[in-house]
Amino acid sequence: MRCLASFIVVVLSFTAQGNTGIPLVENRGQWPAHVVASAGVEGGRWFLEQGGFTMHQMDLSAVSASHGGAQPVTGTPRIRGHVYHTALEGSAGAAWTRKESPLPTLFHYFLGNDPGQWASHCSSWQRIRG
Repeated sequence: MRCLASFIVVVLSFTAQGNTGIPLVENRGQWPAHVVASAGVEGGRWFLEQGGFTMHQMDLSAVSASHGGAQPVTGTPRIRGHVYHTALEGSAGAAWTRKESPLPTLFHYFLGNDPGQWASHCSSWQRIRG
């Protein structure tokens, strides 16, 4: 449980960046089933998962260049990044059920052509605790 408390401190540090902080968006099928919520951070995304969390960081300048940059991209663009996964010791089976400080913003994910794969009206919170 000490690791869970450490993770909460990390999440709280994100919320200290402003009045509303970085929203933790609920998973309604837009991410793999083990993801509880996710937060978009500068240069990537954090995923709160059952038993831990994953940080995905990437080179945003390369992403920007591959999406209509000044010079056309030939071939498959190469975007550098890192993924860090942290398993929280003693948290197997622990649920992230305490969603605190709901935010008014809803998020919508329309990915692909199959409406069955879309997720809309996804709620967000400032904090989620176990």
